[in-house]
Amino acid sequence: MKDYGFAPNVESCNAYLSSLMNLNPADIALAFYKEMQRSRISPNVYTLNIFISALCKLGKLEKAVEVFGEMENMGCVPTVVSYNTLIVGHCNHGLLSTTLKLKNLMEKNGLCPNDVTFNTLIHGFCKEGKLYEANKLFSEMKGIDVSPNTVTYNTLINGYSQAGNVEMGRRLYEEMSRNGIKKDILTYNALILGLCKEGKTKKAAYMVKELDSKKLIPKSFLGLFDDGG
Repeated sequence: MKDYGFAPNVESCNAYLSSLMNLNPADIALAFYKEMQRSRISPNVYTLNIFISALCKLGKLEKAVEVFGEMENMGCVPTVVSYNTLIVGHCNHGLLSTTLKLKNLMEKNGLCPNDVTFNTLIHGFCKEGKLYEANKLFSEMKGIDVSPNTVTYNTLINGYSQAGNVEMGRRLYEEMSRNGIKKDILTYNALILGLCKEGKTKKAAYMVKELDSKKLIPKSFLGLFDDGG
């Protein structure tokens, strides 16, 4: 574009930045952002969200928080996506207390957490085996009319199954049915895992047959429950 005398604008740069994040290591996206700065192309909130995401992927959380704090000085108001990006970054590094502070800050600034916010937090707490906190977030989610989706339920079912509490996983599975939430292969995988941990292989085999009735393809490890029938 420069060779032909056209000045790249922020929208075209954002499209390229987004592609870099999807296809290449995050450090290349950071290098391109610096090139934007050298070319005096002013970023918008979308640019900065991508930049923060790249920093988080590289583990540069302090720098990500610093950029987030400077957004308003750069003429950009942080969005729910801005907060969610930081929450994802901190969750990936097990910094769960910080993620809750970010959620509280989001609410304090008049933004409502969405399903991505809650799903990320619930996943983070389930991963650490903190199911009480995960379930508390699940209840809060429903309390403010943010609808749980398949990802929400799968995350919780998997968390309880990993902890050997298949009964709670089963209750969540039944709640999905009552609320018309679509079940997928991950839903069944999580339930089958929990049943196996409790030695309930017959019930696990029944779940495999239910998979067939739903025309879902089981993962290879599910063949362990084939009784030859």
